Amino acid sequence: MIDFEVWNGGLRDLMVDAVVTGVGVSLRPVGEWDRAVRRLGGDDVEAACRVLRETTLRSGLGVGQAAVTTAGKLPFRRLIHVAGPIYSTSVDRSEVLADCYRNCLRLADREGVKSVAFPPISVGEFGWPAYSATSIAVETLVLTPTGVELVVLVATAPEVDAAYRSALRLDVAEWSELASDDWLHPIRSLDPGPAGPDGTGPLPQPAPAPAPAPAPTHSPRQAWLPPGLAAPGAPSSSLPI
Repeated sequence: MIDFEVWNGGLRDLMVDAVVTGVGVSLRPVGEWDRAVRRLGGDDVEAACRVLRETTLRSGLGVGQAAVTTAGKLPFRRLIHVAGPIYSTSVDRSEVLADCYRNCLRLADREGVKSVAFPPISVGEFGWPAYSATSIAVETLVLTPTGVELVVLVATAPEVDAAYRSALRLDVAEWSELASDDWLHPIRSLDPGPAGPDGTGPLPQPAPAPAPAPAPTHSPRQAWLPPGLAAPGAPSSSLPI
């Protein structure tokens, strides 16, 4: 069972076993978060990525695939590098984005880590809308069998924070339609944070699911806004590290 936390703090303040970082197929960092991870990780991380390029990943890291290295100077056991897909309005790449999360969890399980921090994969430089990407992220993390116990969702901008919290408010009963009860990993606890996206008060807790649960009216894969929540404003240009 996974606990979720939305994180607005700095990279070096995270208390997790592993941190996910987005890369291109050549294992080069692609976003502000990813460049901060690489810079603070230091020469050991660069050297580990170079070894992968020269050995097992001569043809590059496939889109949707992940690789693991040392965290270098950062206080984590591992870095998990993942190649996210570029967003397209003409081609549905939702499954490729979901594979990013599945493959990161697979590597986390292989390495025996119990807590992982995820940035919003493919949001930003790769153009994926925040509400769609975070919905796919939370759905996939909930439905994928794993030994990971804590997932920290890194809010790299205000609209990403709002999108994560919206995705976490989605009734888990809707996801249960997609998985058998014997392996569904429900959300055990949610930290809604001190205030809603408009700063006026606490976020609402998930309402109990009716019995029997009605059929979902929208796909968890779609970008969506809960009632009364307007789309956030322009992204923040600063990220604490």
